[in-house]
Amino acid sequence: MYNEKGYTYPLSLGVLALFSFLLLIMMEQYLMEKRFYQETETILLGEYYLQVAIIEIEDLYNKGDFPQSGQIAFSSGKVNFVRRDLSQVLMEVTLSLTLDTNEQWTAIAHYDKEKQKIVKWYEKN
Repeated sequence: MYNEKGYTYPLSLGVLALFSFLLLIMMEQYLMEKRFYQETETILLGEYYLQVAIIEIEDLYNKGDFPQSGQIAFSSGKVNFVRRDLSQVLMEVTLSLTLDTNEQWTAIAHYDKEKQKIVKWYEKN
């Protein structure tokens, strides 16, 4: 007769449970990495837009056509800026970036009119 003590079924069930557990761990790791890379991409996009906005604002001021406030539009967001004179030499520009994903950054830049460049820059989040 056959040996019916049940050796193959528990073994195959254990291997299936182990395989399912490893698959679950790998899927969770994949989803975590995917969220991390999406957040990193959003942060890098925001920093890039702020840098480009500062370059455009420097160019506007160097051309002599710098309004009190304005907006710079990008493909995935917009930067609103407001300038304020701190002294005859120093000007403060407040930038407010809003992405299409409703994430917001605020940055403040100090522009030196004599040196014609940004001398100080910091972000408030």
